[in-house]
This record gives sequence, C-alpha cells and structure tokens, in this order.
Amino acid sequence: MSSWKRCARPGRTRGRGRRRGLADLGRPSGERIVFSAEEVAGFLARWRKAGGLGPAGGSDMAASPASPVSGVDFRKIVAILRLTVPYTGMILSTREAPEFREEVIALGVSQISAGSCTGVGEYSRGEAHDTPQFEVSDRRDLDQIIRDLLPYGYVPSFCTACYRSGRTGEAFMSLAKNGHIHEFCQPNALLTFQEYLCDYASPDTVKLAENAISKAFAGVDPRLRRECERRMERIISGERDLYF
Repeated sequence: MSSWKRCARPGRTRGRGRRRGLADLGRPSGERIVFSAEEVAGFLARWRKAGGLGPAGGSDMAASPASPVSGVDFRKIVAILRLTVPYTGMILSTREAPEFREEVIALGVSQISAGSCTGVGEYSRGEAHDTPQFEVSDRRDLDQIIRDLLPYGYVPSFCTACYRSGRTGEAFMSLAKNGHIHEFCQPNALLTFQEYLCDYASPDTVKLAENAISKAFAGVDPRLRRECERRMERIISGERDLYF
C-alpha cells in the first residue's frame, strides 16, 4: 500500500474548509509522501475526486515519511503536475537545497518560500523554535534569493491583488484555465517588485533588477503597458499599494 493510501483522509479537511468559505485549497506535496513519479497519476485522480490532504507539518509522517521521494522523482512529479494541470500553483519550500530549488523552479514551480521560519511563533519572537516543523536547507535571505534568480529572467512577485479583488476560487480558475490571468499577473508582479526595490532591496539587487524589469515589460499586455508604466512611476515617487 502506498504512503498516500495510508495517510489520506479524503474530503474531510477539504470539506470543512469549503463549508467555512475557503475558496482556494491546496495539497502539501512538499512533504514528499508520494513515493514515485508513476504514482502521480493516481494522486491526481484521488485529489480531483475527493481532495484528500496529507499529514500536517510537524507530524511524525511529515518529519519521517514512510516512502521519501528521490531527487529524480521529485523533478518528474513537478514536471508531470505542470503538464497535467498547467493552471495550478506549485509552491517550493526552503526544505530543499538552493541548487536543487533553482533547477526545479525551471520545471514549472510558480511560487517559492524565502527566509522561512518553520517554528510556531518564530517570526514574532525573532528566535529559533525548539521543534521546527521541518529542517530548512535553503537559508538564504529574501534579497539574496531574488538576486540569484534575476539573471535567469525571473521577476519576483509579491502580489496579493487577486485575493483583495475577489479573484479566488472559481473566479480565479475561469481566468487561469484560459491564460487570461497573465494579463493581471505580469503588471502586478512588476508593480510589487518595484515597491520591494524602493523599500527593502540592497543596492546590488536594485542594479541587477533594472535589466530584468526592462525585459519583463515586453510581457505586459499592450492594453495595460502604458498604465503600468505610469503606476511604476507613481511607486518610485512614493505611492504604494497599486495594482490591477
């Protein structure tokens, strides 16, 4: 019996979340409880049918999965998920090493963690927790990760516009499945990244970002490009929280 079959609780947690108004629900594949790329097809079928969730972070199963995934299979799983469900979001945690993360991002990861604290209350206390939910392998801070990814053509996004504009759940999926969400994502990525550059980035990151932003503007919908440029100028002049 696979580890997925052993630990799944089909529909129970997902159902509670939906009844309480959650529009977006995910499945923590990062716990590496699917033991082979071949099992991904079955995992997708179960997820679509029942929405089962894996073990919570900090649990014995999450800390020591019965069937850990190899690096090769992990790459295959990311690629298969991206090809099978091209509109879904995939988040890569700091559990993985920097070199491995940079390689897997190129296979279809849409979000990554940076500067993570994994213990309960660590962000507020400012100190390490005795029992972290998992061990962190990528200990680079946010600015260093951004600086390392910019030469690959990635533009980081800190956008929360969809949640604040009600583009969640079915409303989001109607835009994501046909690719129209990109019309919002690209300009919002540039606007939020410009805020980061103005308020938090190191001088080296600011300098490196100039070329990346210039190239990224080519990906902005022509109907929004000029307005995006205007809003970028407003951010540089001191305004904040501008989005489409």
